Amino acid sequence: MSTLTMLLIGFLLSAGNHRTSEQKVEVYVFLAPEDYIQPHYATVDVSQAPYLFLEGEPILMKVQLKNSSPLEVVLATRSADIDGLVSLALYRSVADGWREVDRSYEAEERASVTVFSDEQTLSMGNQIRLPAGALLSITGRVRFAELPGLYELRLSSVTASCEPDCRLIRQSSAFRFAVRSSQAHLDRVEIVARQARRAIASGETQEAQDRVAELLALHPNSVAGYQLSAEVSEKNEKWGKAEAEYRRALALLRGGQDPQLIDARDPTLVQRRALFLERRLRHAVSKRR
Repeated sequence: MSTLTMLLIGFLLSAGNHRTSEQKVEVYVFLAPEDYIQPHYATVDVSQAPYLFLEGEPILMKVQLKNSSPLEVVLATRSADIDGLVSLALYRSVADGWREVDRSYEAEERASVTVFSDEQTLSMGNQIRLPAGALLSITGRVRFAELPGLYELRLSSVTASCEPDCRLIRQSSAFRFAVRSSQAHLDRVEIVARQARRAIASGETQEAQDRVAELLALHPNSVAGYQLSAEVSEKNEKWGKAEAEYRRALALLRGGQDPQLIDARDPTLVQRRALFLERRLRHAVSKRR
């Protein structure tokens, strides 16, 4: 995923009083966005929310539990699904505060457990063993009526219990994000770029080509569009085409011909993107030879 920092939502499970401080059991519960794509063109008001989704865009979240103790713990769940582990609630900002809205969370049937960089999958069940240092991740899609506005996804409670002898300590926080319509031109450019990015990541090269073509039709001088087009060409092993597209993206970036690109507003970000495009260009040239 991206370099985004996971948000600690708020539960600490700690050992009973009969344990020594060295044996203290601590399991932290997080919410974090999954596969969030940083905006290319859409402006984000970070004072309100650090994450922006556009109407119709899938909102993927993962619930994570980190066993930071030196002991293995067992999570006993009430049912073999996400609701047996945690309780989530979605709120929308309204004039007089926050109002809860209907939502569903479609979690994957399998979760992943990572222990010291070794990732394994497991089926959700009524008992989940977490070795010392393990990170449990369960990804799902949040579905709701995506009206434009400001939202908070809150971890209301942990419905599982932790064994042996764990107790729950609640801390307050929430994952906040904005939903905006894609009617404005740059927001439309943004959502098509995100669709292309996701199609590339999932190996749907024809869908990616279609979305890139739509993106360049909407915004012909799009640095991101030519970069994405080059990445599709790489997937198809069309190295000469990828080389030409990376060169075009670099020329547009250095010539300041895509001022709508968010990176174009910051010389440091321009330099960083240019270095990335140069590396990819060299790779395409080496493959073509």
